[in-house]
Amino acid sequence: MTQLAANFQRSRMRQPTRDEIDAMVDSHVREEIFYPEAMAMGLDQNDPMVRRRMRMKLEFMLEDLSGQDASEAALREFLQQDPDRFREEAKVSLQQV
Repeated sequence: MTQLAANFQRSRMRQPTRDEIDAMVDSHVREEIFYPEAMAMGLDQNDPMVRRRMRMKLEFMLEDLSGQDASEAALREFLQQDPDRFREEAKVSLQQV
């Protein structure tokens, strides 16, 4: 709730009222519930607005990372810091005949 109020204050240059806080909390809770359900239903598939938004997010992220050192040595060091994060479990498939 503190983060929601801080975001509100930053964008509107004033403290939110109690009703505004309640509305933000309600909206946040609905989003937390609805988002996984929408993804499970595949509502993100074949939607040009979702595709455009994802492209924009990736472009912003890449801009933020453009100043990062991505040399082989830097990547190797990053991997060595937490190798389990990048380790994949063995996969087995079974076909019954």
